[in-house]
Amino acid sequence: MKKLLVLAIAAVSLLAYGCNGCGSQSCGSNAADEAAKADSLAAAEAAAAANAMQIPYGTYMGTFPCADCPGIDVVLVLSPDGSTLSTLYKERDTQPTVVAGTAGFDAHGNLVFTPSDSNEEVSLYAVEGNALRRLSADGSPVVGELAQSYVLVRQ
Repeated sequence: MKKLLVLAIAAVSLLAYGCNGCGSQSCGSNAADEAAKADSLAAAEAAAAANAMQIPYGTYMGTFPCADCPGIDVVLVLSPDGSTLSTLYKERDTQPTVVAGTAGFDAHGNLVFTPSDSNEEVSLYAVEGNALRRLSADGSPVVGELAQSYVLVRQ
């Protein structure tokens, strides 16, 4: 008889704990609703931030260092219709290599040039006024004595 009484008390306790004043909805769905609201708010804030960042359309030029040539002439053209990246290795190439692609921003606010051809390398740039500073593949600035050479200036 005592076992039956203990089981009855335990069942009532679990039932009371399960209801916990959540009304007609379960508590879990309220938590899920709150999480969904937080996720949609974060998505809206991210979309607003992305809209606030505008691609600095125009033509940017510079000469990057080269280990086995006098330099690499680089021309990045950012256009709403599509962008291009041209490179010419001085004293080696007779014609520039031109890669078509698109421009956008990553989560860190860096300008990203994504080639249409997936075999080509994605390039990252920090927007600095009327200039673009080339970044490493991981998004960090190039460091060292040649760091200032990795800048494209708007024409």
